[in-house]
Amino acid sequence: MSERGIIIAFAGQKGGSGKSTIAENIAVGLALQGADTLFVDCDVDQQTASKWVSRRNDAIEEGKKLKQIHITLQADNIKQGVLDAAKRYDAVIMDVAGRDGRALRTALIVADVIYIPIRPSQHDLETLDHVCEILSDTEDLNPKRTVRTLLTMCPTHALVSERADAEEFLVNFKKHMPLSSAMISDRKAYRDAALAGEGVLEGNNLKAQDEIKSLLKELMKYV
Repeated sequence: MSERGIIIAFAGQKGGSGKSTIAENIAVGLALQGADTLFVDCDVDQQTASKWVSRRNDAIEEGKKLKQIHITLQADNIKQGVLDAAKRYDAVIMDVAGRDGRALRTALIVADVIYIPIRPSQHDLETLDHVCEILSDTEDLNPKRTVRTLLTMCPTHALVSERADAEEFLVNFKKHMPLSSAMISDRKAYRDAALAGEGVLEGNNLKAQDEIKSLLKELMKYV
């Protein structure tokens, strides 16, 4: 890492896209690589990330050998809180609520790498017009950031064309948020890991592990 840790944001306007789940798994992946990792939970209403870390800490106290991941709930002065944290941690991961607001716009201004998870459904994809507008509004404030759209909760059945249809749709947004080379499927393994306070890299589902490893490999190019 450089003078400060990398700031990674998982953000978007649509809830239910699996942002917290992916952020959790990336936090685990970075921790397994030896990075001192801090989770910044920006969703003060749901606090999904905070609850996940709490379950993880309980498992550690019960003797399970898991890497420690730190957490902070950030509602006020988010920008300064994240920048200060990046001076003390190798990686700071922002889990941003699925709506336009202060946390989302702050993430777009301070993060080095921004992933916008999106489900391959028309209702979800149609929210990207507004996200694109916000990206344009904040581009001059953070010109060196890397932004990627990430397809999530994709159907695993080979005959379902949602993913291909979504990829075709997302070509329209490649200027501001190109599509990630990684892709996250709708797998029970992710839900099971979240319930246990773990990541799929700490389990035994190889297909889910390959998806997270692919995302981590892409992410590390930007570090």
